[in-house]
Amino acid sequence: MQDDSVDLWATDEVHFQQHGSRCRMWIPPEIKDPVLLHAPTRKSVGYFGAVRLRDGRFVFRLETGKFNGDSFLQFLQQLRSASRGTRRRVVIISDNARYHHSRLHRPWRDQHAHDFALDFLPPYSPELNPIERVEGEGGYFRRNHMVPVPEVANWEALNLHLREQSRRDEERRIGDRSQSVGAGMTLEREHLRALAEEGFDLASVHFPQVNGGGCVRVLTNFYSVPVPVGVEVQAKVHSAYVEIWHQGQCVARHERCFDRQQKILNLEHYLDAR
Repeated sequence: MQDDSVDLWATDEVHFQQHGSRCRMWIPPEIKDPVLLHAPTRKSVGYFGAVRLRDGRFVFRLETGKFNGDSFLQFLQQLRSASRGTRRRVVIISDNARYHHSRLHRPWRDQHAHDFALDFLPPYSPELNPIERVEGEGGYFRRNHMVPVPEVANWEALNLHLREQSRRDEERRIGDRSQSVGAGMTLEREHLRALAEEGFDLASVHFPQVNGGGCVRVLTNFYSVPVPVGVEVQAKVHSAYVEIWHQGQCVARHERCFDRQQKILNLEHYLDAR
């Protein structure tokens, strides 16, 4: 892509799944009735994602519900917000999932088509979507370094674990290649473009409305905000906290809750709301 007036992004959705598994094992011969314990789980988490082709900038959104026209519209709104500031027309490469063509968000897409548009791949050709490589690498790392799920004391310990596993992965060789992954990365780095100039916020972004209780629902919980009822705000979900933004200002910040259907309240918010 040689047109400097256009930014190409590639988008797709992915599910990361966790299943209980049975396995074979040796047991002492004196045990006549062995019991093999395992976790009969079937959990999954979904993400929308988009990567900018000129520099690799990545935008994502956690989806706790279903992939459909409504959730895809919310991701498009987040992506449009994240891609502003470059003064370039944004073109999104997308596959032909039905909810990508939904009539629910067609008016919104038509309204912003002059600077933000979708371009659909030919049918049955997912290999043409560059973001598939990102998802493939994420799946490989999870299967080889996060199974079984590591038990850690805190987020810092988890980050140290991930950093160590990433270092070990650099020693890996693909197929019969003589170079390791790390050596190949070193050679490739000389030919890569510079990193994104603008800021890169590692947060999942949502656009909830303030309900009658003076709260916004973010993922599975409710957080108080000093904003009038019915107003749409921007919620940024970080690993340890949640920020609520309105009119370019951070109006509330809460410790992130990982339970479900909980209310996280700050009484001072109700003194400021009108």
